[in-house]
Amino acid sequence: MWGAATLVGEEELTDGGKATSEVTMRGSLIILSIWLVACPSVDPAGSQDRDLGPGDTWRQDRAPGTDLPGEEDPQADAGQQEPDAPFDLPSDPSPVDLPVQDVVTQDPDAADPDQQMDAADAADLPSDVAADTPPDTGEEIGPPPEGANLNPGWIGGACSLPTDCTNSAPICLTDGFPEGMCSQACSQSGEVWICPDTDYGPTTMNTISRCIDTGTSLARCVSQCDFTKSPTGCRTGYICVLRQRYGQPNTIFPVCLPWEPQGWPDEPPRPFDIGESCMLPSDCSHLYCMDLPNGYCVMTMCDWARCPSGSECFSFEASDLTACLKSCTQDGQCRTQESYVCDADDTCWPDYTRPAWDSSVSAADCAAVWAAGLSPCDATPDDYIVVNKSARNLALCNQGSAVSSWEVGLGFTPAGDKRREGDGRTPEGVFYVARLVPTSSYYKAFLLSYPEIEDAERAYALGEISSTERTNIINAQNGCTEPPQTTALGGLVEIHGGGGTSDWTAGCIAISDGGIDALWAVIGLKETIVVLP
Repeated sequence: MWGAATLVGEEELTDGGKATSEVTMRGSLIILSIWLVACPSVDPAGSQDRDLGPGDTWRQDRAPGTDLPGEEDPQADAGQQEPDAPFDLPSDPSPVDLPVQDVVTQDPDAADPDQQMDAADAADLPSDVAADTPPDTGEEIGPPPEGANLNPGWIGGACSLPTDCTNSAPICLTDGFPEGMCSQACSQSGEVWICPDTDYGPTTMNTISRCIDTGTSLARCVSQCDFTKSPTGCRTGYICVLRQRYGQPNTIFPVCLPWEPQGWPDEPPRPFDIGESCMLPSDCSHLYCMDLPNGYCVMTMCDWARCPSGSECFSFEASDLTACLKSCTQDGQCRTQESYVCDADDTCWPDYTRPAWDSSVSAADCAAVWAAGLSPCDATPDDYIVVNKSARNLALCNQGSAVSSWEVGLGFTPAGDKRREGDGRTPEGVFYVARLVPTSSYYKAFLLSYPEIEDAERAYALGEISSTERTNIINAQNGCTEPPQTTALGGLVEIHGGGGTSDWTAGCIAISDGGIDALWAVIGLKETIVVLP
């Protein structure tokens, strides 16, 4: 079984627990706006452990306290017209060598925040072709989740009349919108469609507003999900779903729309393509391309939403992701030509064989790092760590010689360097110990100094992080301090305990508890950790 993983990697979990069907779990959600503590997992109420069979990874039902990859710092852009970086979703298929196509974004700062488009203008926008197939019903999941009283009098807030809304040119949507919803037509500047954010801020219950494609002729402003202000990210009666910015199909945001029918009331049903191949989020009807071989279309955030018929909801513990996976009863229903099989959970998933541990690389790895003088922050680099991902080996080194070695577990997408939050990859490069974590849920932990300057430069050039985030990462690296851990690049990557006999993390490096004790006696802050492919 491939990385349908024990996902315990980039954030700290409080409990172990294996994959279970989402229908057995109905706790609280967490997904999107605030980032967790190192390698976290939570044990949701009512969840049941399920072994995924002969492979080495596992999944678990969604639990409270996690986030979706790519969300902005809710305070970083308070009061601005659209934050610098949109909600960016992992899409590059891994581990196969396919060309990487990143989400295309446009610069919203160029838009005129005072320019508004009235409803008559919006009505002239082109209509989508309505689908004539009935929507998938999936499984019933009970009453709507209970959220917080978000956006009172603002976009996304409750209303009975337009006068209940304080935003400019207000519209009160009532047909199919529980308790009504304040909105307005989007404004346009050049090719960018925008919505006002002037009332957004950390001291209010207001959230960022986004201009989305409603699936009809209208471009409307809605509220973005915010899990720092509501346990569900939304008001009661609404759920967090992914939608495209109007006119920009590769710019995708998590927004609050009615829980029933899980979207805009008259939005055409989305075709069933769960489990199909993809390269970009926009290749998938539910706008999420999972980072698996040749991509894997899923519907995310199924904590309270029902999965389409023919799929089932699972959570990937520390990767902050819940997703509907394609159901199956035999391999032939899966992409067998791409090595997907019907696994022990009756879902289509990659068939993955983990490489054997090879400790024989320790001597050469230690010698090579010593000869290259790789020591970014340690003034006396006698002791250091070298992780060889392909050999699943961690070596404790001293002045070019191997002292000890341990088998390691990696992220649920083991091959390739880490690119963004939630991709399941263990980063490669030259790091230093940025923090010691003596009370990790996985015994003890060393926090790696990820992301590096090179990561920040690449992500900034692609519009995935803001200029402030880029500067903060560079300053931390130059000062040998802890870099920001909550950007779209991901973070909280550790070497921790819990055992290294399987690739069960969401990006961390796991070894035995005894191995952590041996490292703890020798390795301290700012000492070097080199991670090789």
